[in-house]
Amino acid sequence: MLESLKARVTLSLILTFCSVAVAPSQATLLRGYVNRSQEQSQPPTPGKTQDSSSTFWQMPADLNSFPQAFEGRWRCVTIVTDSTLDTVERGNEMISEIQFQRSADGKVSAQWNQSGWREAAAAITAWSPTEAQIDRTDYYFGENADGTWGARSRDRFTQVDKWKIIGQSYVDQYKNGQYLGRYRTKSILYKTETQTTLGALAN
Repeated sequence: MLESLKARVTLSLILTFCSVAVAPSQATLLRGYVNRSQEQSQPPTPGKTQDSSSTFWQMPADLNSFPQAFEGRWRCVTIVTDSTLDTVERGNEMISEIQFQRSADGKVSAQWNQSGWREAAAAITAWSPTEAQIDRTDYYFGENADGTWGARSRDRFTQVDKWKIIGQSYVDQYKNGQYLGRYRTKSILYKTETQTTLGALAN
């Protein structure tokens, strides 16, 4: 029963994609984001607390907004391509929805359908009219969990045409403030007017 719960908790954050009833005041915020140099080297050491220092690696085109062309509802097909976590196996698949919404000031943000998860911090960077990334820190406030679960993730999106976006992500998972491991995913996002198949990820 407990192992099944842990698996569901872990898989729920595949797009940014992580779980014990925990009051917000009890959760320790995992501040800072993993930068490009950290990603290209080794992930954090399991059992260690992540360093909070971080810098971006190049000058962005726009901050705190996805490209305007991302606006709309997208169906997202995701597959795990690599994992150091026992509860997240390579080849695991999921389908979810992402809504890119434009605010009154013209900036475009994203909303993920993640039951039980709350976004604690996010930083959006658009490198061009077709490329962007988001760094996120999320916590799980669901029921019947066995600790304080959190995750840091980086999602990179490239729009290849009006109806399709390719995503590459990695997620660093934490429990009670300690690092557990990392998994990577590949996603294809389709406008909801089109059909989505898991087989498309093989191409």
